[in-house]
Amino acid sequence: MTRPKPVVERTRSLDTSIVTAMVLLTAAMIAVHVISSRPPRLWMWGAHFYFFFPTWVLAAATVALGAVVYIVLFRREALVAWLDKGAGALLPGRRFTAIAIAAVAAGTALLWFCRISHTYLGDGNIIVEEIDRSQEILEREPLSSVLQYAVYNTTKPWFDGPNRPVEFIARDALAPGSVACGLLFLIIAWPLAAEIARLRKTRDERELRVTTALIWLVILLQGYIQLFFGYIENYTFYAVGIALYLWLALRTLRGASPLILPALALTICFALHLSSLVLGMSFAVLVSVQLLSRERRRAALRDLAIAAAAVAAVGLLFMKLRPGYNPFATLLSMVKTAFVHTNQPGYMWSKVHYRDFFNEQILIGPLGMFLFLIAAVIALPKGERRGTAWFALVAGAGYLLACWMIGDSNLGYARDWDLLSHSGMVFTVSALVLLLRQRMRHASVVAAMVCAIGVSAYHTVPWIATNANEARSLTRLTTLPLGMGRTEVVMSTWYRQRGETDKQRYWLQQAIAKHPGNVNALYLLGALDYKLGRFNEAIPTLESAVRIRPTKLEFRTLLAQSYYAVNRMEDAIPHLEVVVQGDSRNVMTLMTLGEAYAVSGRSAESLATFQRAETLLQPMVARKSNDAQLNMFYGFALYRCNRFDQAVGYLQKSLELDPNSKEAHCFLGYALRGAGRSEEAEVQFRTCVAINPAFPGRGEIEAWLASRGR
Repeated sequence: MTRPKPVVERTRSLDTSIVTAMVLLTAAMIAVHVISSRPPRLWMWGAHFYFFFPTWVLAAATVALGAVVYIVLFRREALVAWLDKGAGALLPGRRFTAIAIAAVAAGTALLWFCRISHTYLGDGNIIVEEIDRSQEILEREPLSSVLQYAVYNTTKPWFDGPNRPVEFIARDALAPGSVACGLLFLIIAWPLAAEIARLRKTRDERELRVTTALIWLVILLQGYIQLFFGYIENYTFYAVGIALYLWLALRTLRGASPLILPALALTICFALHLSSLVLGMSFAVLVSVQLLSRERRRAALRDLAIAAAAVAAVGLLFMKLRPGYNPFATLLSMVKTAFVHTNQPGYMWSKVHYRDFFNEQILIGPLGMFLFLIAAVIALPKGERRGTAWFALVAGAGYLLACWMIGDSNLGYARDWDLLSHSGMVFTVSALVLLLRQRMRHASVVAAMVCAIGVSAYHTVPWIATNANEARSLTRLTTLPLGMGRTEVVMSTWYRQRGETDKQRYWLQQAIAKHPGNVNALYLLGALDYKLGRFNEAIPTLESAVRIRPTKLEFRTLLAQSYYAVNRMEDAIPHLEVVVQGDSRNVMTLMTLGEAYAVSGRSAESLATFQRAETLLQPMVARKSNDAQLNMFYGFALYRCNRFDQAVGYLQKSLELDPNSKEAHCFLGYALRGAGRSEEAEVQFRTCVAINPAFPGRGEIEAWLASRGR
């Protein structure tokens, strides 16, 4: 019969295993970063940041991290003594409070001054382009979108300025929301780290303070921290919500908080983003632990009832704020999307997905999933507080499955990194919970955490520095393996925002050459040609876009307008009819269709169409009677409805409101001529051709003037 190993021997064995595993993980990450810094390996987009810096930066960082590993392996006792001495000096209350405030202030300043310099990651480009025109509650992140719009509407005046591009104003105005969330994260991460440190059950206040500080730094130095550096997407609010939930859940497992607190935190997470459904599995463990305890069962049932009412109230609130919105139907759609991928058939089990999956995990780590898997093997639930271990295991496993199931997106996997970024926090916290609940010597805990801090900084600092510099971030963008011409499309957007039309066109052409089916590139190139007045070049490009995506009304609208501009009315009319059928309240398309009918000689159809447009415009003009453009369009619609005298009044008012209008003089000339006031019409027509030589009806106007002998 074999005797069980003494506790001290088991502890030393475990210490050796954990420290060795951390050192090996560090060595692996060094190898990955060094290899990926070479040009042939740039496809390793999760770790290639040192390529964008001088070679000496990688060398210096590697030497520094090597020194950390040496200290961890051979000088850990001296390291522990030094840290304990520092903790003793900082332990008194007021001094610690002052240092904590200074650290949070310095961290917040770093978040702001090193904030991201571009908008190409995630939906950043779309957000900065559309936030002024559209501020609707988003289906998947209702509360996050409301908070983001609140930040933007509050801070926009701070960054507005003459001749500043709208996208740059929006980027700067949204950044304070990200940094403010970073401030909250810096604060919440401390009690979260303290809860993890308490799992060691040490009574030495100095050891507890040192361990807490080290865990705090590990949590803050993972790649997901980039979210708080002025990031445009609104996952920042969600990340803070998850940190709050994890902290309160660990307190509840310790018996220091009632179940209602993590339940309400999870409700907030659900309102911030519906994907927090994944956290529901860990919450089920939390509930099970409470219900298995006789002392807590009744309170737990009460708290669950309150939480259920809170979830229902939140759902009803957003259904009321956005008519037709059903968060539960949206949730089912999200689950279906996770399991059914149509963007790239066969992608899920391809080498490309393996590459993207591991790059994503390195990017939002570098510890994250890798440390979680190591901890899950080394520290299986056993001994005391098994509920805490199961909570960590289930939380990490849930996100592991979710990360694997997420496929390629319309943006490309590397650009959509933020979709999974918050999972890195769950992995990291779960791994630390599993490791710190083990019986480890203080020196081994310190060694493991210092090693973790070193490798995390080795990865995350150049990631932040790359995004903070516009030139480096642009160079990195050209290397991202997004596929299907998507990298080239983002490059074109970069140059469009900076007004460099030639480079914008070049990258769009490169996108189409690389992937002729890139409908986004086709549409954007057609839109660029249309904007520049190159209608005949825009038409074939837009025709290709419509063939690929016939249901996209925006594509048909621009194609019809291009036909209209070169007087191909018979080609324009079918597309305009489809758009009007799909969006019957689109006044501008109605008026364009009515004019196309008129030019084509289809007078009855033109009259009926303009009558519909007039009916829609009438209440709009009543609400905004001093809007020059509305008065102009309404006046022209009245002219086409043969109500000439009324048309003259609205068109004259439009010119009073905007004397520099290029179209109003022309339209007023038509209305005056229709009303039989030829002398006045002649004056308006002469002004029209003088200030608007490109007016489509110029030929007809000049012919009329010539017929009058002018």
